[in-house]
Amino acid sequence: IAPIFLRSETSASTNVCVALEVSGARPYLMRIKGGAAETRERRHADRPDAVLRTPASTLTQLLYQRIGPFTATRRGLRIVGGRRPWLALRLQSYFVPA
Repeated sequence: IAPIFLRSETSASTNVCVALEVSGARPYLMRIKGGAAETRERRHADRPDAVLRTPASTLTQLLYQRIGPFTATRRGLRIVGGRRPWLALRLQSYFVPA
C-alpha cells in the first residue's frame, strides 16, 4: 500500500517511521524517508517514531482518507508509544486519497 499511494510532493527531507499493531496481524513498520515509502514486518531492533494500535478496517479507511484522525480515534486507533508520537498525526497527509 505505501509506495503506490505516496504523494509525489512529499518532501525528500521527510523522515517518519510508524509501527503498526493491527488486531489479528503481525506487527508491521511503515517508513517514509527521502520521498519513498517502505512497508515491512517489524523487527526487534526497530525504533519507530510512533506506535499505532488499531483495527485493520480503521487503518485502511484512514490511509485511503475515507475518515479523518478524530473518527479513527473513535473507531479504535490509539497511539501507544514511540520516540516522537506526534509524527503519527501527519501520517494520513503523506498519502494520495484513493
